[in-house]
Amino acid sequence: MDQRALNSLRSTIAAVLLSGLGVSATLAQNASLREQAVAAPADVQVFVQLQTPSVAEFAAAAVETTGAAPSSAEQRAHAARVTREQESFKQQLASLGAQVLSGQRAAANGLRVRVAPDRIASLRELAGVRTVGRVEVHKLDNADSVPWVGAPEFWAAHGLTGQNVSIGVIDSGIDYLHANFGGPGTVEAFNGNDPDVIEPGTFPTSKVVGGYDFAGADYDANVEGSTPTPDPDPLDLQGHGSHVAGTAAGLGVPEVIGAGVAPGAKLYALKVFGDAEGSTDLTSLAIEWAMDPNGDGDTSDHLDVINMSLGSPFGHPDDPSSISAANAASLGVIVVASAGNEGDTPYVTGAPAVASSVISTAANTPGGRYYPRFQVTAPPALAGVYPSLEGSGPVKFRDTGPISGALVTADPIEACTPLSNASAVAGNIALVRRGTCGFLVKYQQAQAAGARAIVVFNDGTAPDRVEPIVMGGLDDTVTIPGLMISHTIGVQLAAATNVQVTIESTLDPTRNDEIGPFSSRGPGHGGSTFKPDLSAPGVSIVSTAAGTGNGAAELQGTSMAAPHVAGAAALLRELHPRLSQSAIKALLQNSTVLPASGDRDVARIGVGALRVDAAGELSSYARPGGVSFGRINERHPVHRSERVTLNNLERNARFFSVRHEPGQTYPGVRVQCPSFVTVGPRGARPFNIHLSFDPRAAIRQEVFDNGSISQSEVDGWCVLSDGNDTLRIAYMAVVDPAANVDTQTVKNGAQIRMRNQSPTVGIAEGFTYAG
Repeated sequence: MDQRALNSLRSTIAAVLLSGLGVSATLAQNASLREQAVAAPADVQVFVQLQTPSVAEFAAAAVETTGAAPSSAEQRAHAARVTREQESFKQQLASLGAQVLSGQRAAANGLRVRVAPDRIASLRELAGVRTVGRVEVHKLDNADSVPWVGAPEFWAAHGLTGQNVSIGVIDSGIDYLHANFGGPGTVEAFNGNDPDVIEPGTFPTSKVVGGYDFAGADYDANVEGSTPTPDPDPLDLQGHGSHVAGTAAGLGVPEVIGAGVAPGAKLYALKVFGDAEGSTDLTSLAIEWAMDPNGDGDTSDHLDVINMSLGSPFGHPDDPSSISAANAASLGVIVVASAGNEGDTPYVTGAPAVASSVISTAANTPGGRYYPRFQVTAPPALAGVYPSLEGSGPVKFRDTGPISGALVTADPIEACTPLSNASAVAGNIALVRRGTCGFLVKYQQAQAAGARAIVVFNDGTAPDRVEPIVMGGLDDTVTIPGLMISHTIGVQLAAATNVQVTIESTLDPTRNDEIGPFSSRGPGHGGSTFKPDLSAPGVSIVSTAAGTGNGAAELQGTSMAAPHVAGAAALLRELHPRLSQSAIKALLQNSTVLPASGDRDVARIGVGALRVDAAGELSSYARPGGVSFGRINERHPVHRSERVTLNNLERNARFFSVRHEPGQTYPGVRVQCPSFVTVGPRGARPFNIHLSFDPRAAIRQEVFDNGSISQSEVDGWCVLSDGNDTLRIAYMAVVDPAANVDTQTVKNGAQIRMRNQSPTVGIAEGFTYAG
């Protein structure tokens, strides 16, 4: 057995000991353990970033130093230097047995390579290496939402809809044949198109003006041996990218789909996913294309906005997509990405959205919607109104009007086969449990039995299967409305007799801008950075259905939220062509509003909910619009400051009063906003937000790390107002009073003495390590 395999076996045995299981018993249960330890670990993909700046970094540095971008010839010459450096470096890679898969020079200077895990340390030590980061595998993050964020008001006020602004949609492609993008709008046109080649006159179009397929039909990064087969035709067969593109900049289909946020913008389809459900590791290549579409090394033809409704959880800034996205933003590209759909878990927010300059978008619920009101009227012990979410089927309670009657439990209760108690269900409301089969089957069985409506209760088989969700997968065969309720009340109703209910559809303004339960929580990995940046509609969004000619689909996720922001960014880019990317981001954040109710933690909602009409009216901005004090893990009192700069776009001096709106608080933490800020004509004025923390105050209130919970967040807003503009700036910090525990061995090692030289309770856990 070689040393690597021996170390692997030792680590496995150590893990078994730590788990409390007997070694011999475990080895007996797993006779192949030795063979698994001997086998060499599988190669991994990493991105090696080299020392020479990328073309984007080179150009951004020139702008910062001289105020002017390098000439086209200078950029191409620098690109040639990057290429020479990469070619020379490949010889060093060969000595480590690394396989070069692809390279980048515009958005990032580096090579994507496949290498054995035990060679990564040696790879980092090679001359010329800046960083080595694992290539994360990304997955897709999934009529009233566009009006809700104020897009029509923006169009009317400024006469702008995004003309001459380009949006690159890095996704599963775009169905450029759909009516929402000005295509023929027929199923026949879609079915007759070969997605691997460009038929004459089909692509590009006046709306989808360019793009590329980096993946090919069958590529899936999670399938061993799967290889990209790129081609020039980015036609979307999966549907996700078309839905996203329609929200950002669709033209609209009368009576079917509303126009996108920036319907005048030009679209680029950058396809990085295969035609079936799957994952990708090609995102950074698409960003590279967006930075230099013709590949000549000159980035002056870069796109204006990039949307990435994709990501990997617990994203890291060293992921090549994060590096490329950050470099694109440094050159002026407005980069928007979905925060992820992993829910309310700290640091789960994804890459590439985790890059500090990228606009990470959480998902909320647009207002002005009708919601089902599920009321139990009998028996008295269960009477009341209970939370519910309406299914995505074509028939809504708003269409049918109030429905009252008996709630009859289906037999079988999961309604995956015809109901044996159809006579009891007929004319009433069927109660069904989630599980075993899809929602479409349950609807079909209930309506076949004569039910007027269906109520599904969650099955409680996991923590995320307790509260109601929006039931999807429903098609035009559904003829009755339906909703879901929680597992808790559903079990009680199923056990009760003579249950009577009333279901109706009503406006519920308390849910305006409410954060979606699936939306990923921040802060950002790599220093507790400020993430997400803001939130936008992502719950039950209607947009383009690929392959239907002119049809619509309803999807939800942070994937649906990001293109709302990308479209808003395109509108602001047209309104303010000379403002920097960071200024556009600040305008979007400063103009947000808070949800009417529900979770307001900054790590869930960012600064607040998107309002592009308000952003368009601002004549000032404060950047960054969100600041993080990072992780504060201190034994002694500490003071930190974060700088914000107020920028005035008007010709007159201005006086802003400042209001502090605290959110989450923590004993011993004090945050101070300035009382006022003044700024001169077309000037800029920096100011500080201060945070102080005395861990002793937390201990006096018996608040400290108890060994299982150490994620305590502090957040809030400094709100600036001068009577014309109101600018919202959010702050966050992760607070965890630190202990100072050390140990000494005494009595010849027979005893261990522990000391805690801090005001904070310290916790020590003992374990045995067998080497």
